[in-house]
Amino acid sequence: MRAAIDSRRVDAGMVINSDLVHSLATAPAHGYKIVVDWRTLAYPSLGLLARRSWLADTKSGAAAFSAVVVRGLESIRTDRAAAEAALRQQFPNFGDNVIAQLAADLQKRLAPGGRLGAQELANLHEMLAVSAPELRAISLADAQPFPPAGR
Repeated sequence: MRAAIDSRRVDAGMVINSDLVHSLATAPAHGYKIVVDWRTLAYPSLGLLARRSWLADTKSGAAAFSAVVVRGLESIRTDRAAAEAALRQQFPNFGDNVIAQLAADLQKRLAPGGRLGAQELANLHEMLAVSAPELRAISLADAQPFPPAGR
């Protein structure tokens, strides 16, 4: 998206948080302006998607896999050095200032225990309904098939 904006093929675009932070920190002389910033909206910032059949199969390892993902999330959420190390691996070309800003944002936005909240789910339903009104809303229980003790 940034290349398209910089080359003037488009005048505006939507980017994910890492691209937004990096673009603002390394903006060319003509710079960028945030038109709408959804980072303040209660929104699930991490999703683990799986087939229902895999989740229902007690021998699939779905609960164990979910637990490992949540442990990793908790490490990033609570340990700044772990968050920055993970981000440096994912974005090796980003400078220290961008990595630090992304780590701070991750730690602020990741929910304890990876738990999706009712408001986050409601906002997600509302956003999806704009482009896919035929999708049915799911319950919070369906969105989180494993209870906290199972993680």
